[in-house]
Amino acid sequence: MRILLIKPNSSSPASFSACAPPLGLLYLVSFTRSCRKDKDQFLVLDMYVSKSTVEDIVYSFRPDLVGISCMTTEAEQMIRVSRKIKEINRSVTIVVGGPHPTGYLNETLDEESIDFVIPYEGEESFLELVESVDSGSIGKIEGVAYRKNGSVFFIPRKPIEDLDSIPPPAYDMVDLDVYTKYRSQLPFRVPEPYVLLFTSRGCPYKCIYCSTPFGKRYREHSPQRVYNEICFLYNKFNVRNFLIADDIFNLNEDRVNKILQLIISGGLKLRLFFTGGLRLDIIKNEETLYKLKKAGTVYVSFGFETSSPRLQKLIKRNLNIQRVQKNLHILNKLGIYTLSTFMLGLPGDTERETKETIKWALSSPVTNAMFFIANPLGGTELAEIAKSKIKYKSFDDFGHFISKLSVGDIPHWKLSLFQISAYFLFYFSLKRILRILRLYPFRKTYLIFDFISFIRFLLRLILNKLSR
Repeated sequence: MRILLIKPNSSSPASFSACAPPLGLLYLVSFTRSCRKDKDQFLVLDMYVSKSTVEDIVYSFRPDLVGISCMTTEAEQMIRVSRKIKEINRSVTIVVGGPHPTGYLNETLDEESIDFVIPYEGEESFLELVESVDSGSIGKIEGVAYRKNGSVFFIPRKPIEDLDSIPPPAYDMVDLDVYTKYRSQLPFRVPEPYVLLFTSRGCPYKCIYCSTPFGKRYREHSPQRVYNEICFLYNKFNVRNFLIADDIFNLNEDRVNKILQLIISGGLKLRLFFTGGLRLDIIKNEETLYKLKKAGTVYVSFGFETSSPRLQKLIKRNLNIQRVQKNLHILNKLGIYTLSTFMLGLPGDTERETKETIKWALSSPVTNAMFFIANPLGGTELAEIAKSKIKYKSFDDFGHFISKLSVGDIPHWKLSLFQISAYFLFYFSLKRILRILRLYPFRKTYLIFDFISFIRFLLRLILNKLSR
């Protein structure tokens, strides 16, 4: 069976796109291959980096089944891709998965070119769908949604409990060198081959703005399995840069220390980047931070969101701000590059609290900061709370970095001004520039690309404000 897996790029003018190897699709390949040895031929098309068009690939590869994984900022492009494929060959089965269809199940199935949707975790459901399509007899499959006679049929599937049973992602399906030429999920380009790494799935915290296809049930790989996967990628693909993509990497601090100790004892010379899965306020043992450094950690990103204790409770983030500050100062002392995210325009947010949050960011020792306008992604409590205020023409209006939506009481134009001024105040500081130069983990010449990229981002932010 010929299976084409596609990662659409973002067509949103409100988006500032970053790309990375499509981890979810690579898991589908490895899991399906392990259960259907030599039965299928796979091709992965990442539209962020590929020079080939969908039409060219469909005509040349002639897929029987197409799987598309997308976020909400990629949803409009996903629809265009699925329609184009059906125009070329109506008999191709199209299934969509990822964060967007997880949050917008019914809306995704409203699109006639889409046959099936797999929300949440996809490996087991995708495998059964492939087997059903291959046999020509498609029945009810847990975890697979479809529309029939105007109604949506969906039987939820239980999360995979034994994560160690899932084989590592099929990184042989992509050219890792290609991704070094584009902006990564970090605030800078990674100019050497890198991979994303999941060591756990799910998050038990209840932050109202969070959208994850893995759900709230936390499950984890064993420390030995994590180490084995790192060694496999280190030796087979010569990877030295690992972006930890967990929703919550350090929920179990004892497990974290075991993973770090295995890396240290193994003598691996690598760089660890945490893209957001480190919650600083639950690290109680200072020794854990020193182990992070010793194991190769060069970058830590964490969600701070707001300095207001009242809003921390309202958004159910409930950070221990004092412990965040303490651990942040230790990371800074250790020479670890840090990034904190801040969220403006939350429900009930006031101008005074917004200014206080920006003031906290400016006075903190973080290396980088990202200031977002709260984004009401489908399936989140935030979207439900603010549903009467959410008005969008298409999913292109959603943007992680540049949003056209507003869910709070502060007018969007004023939020945009707060956002723009926060970036200028934060980055146009000699102290901050020197800190970035000191902690940047690669050759300083690569910063030229990142500087140009940041200026382009600021211009788009300003133009987005002027276009409203």
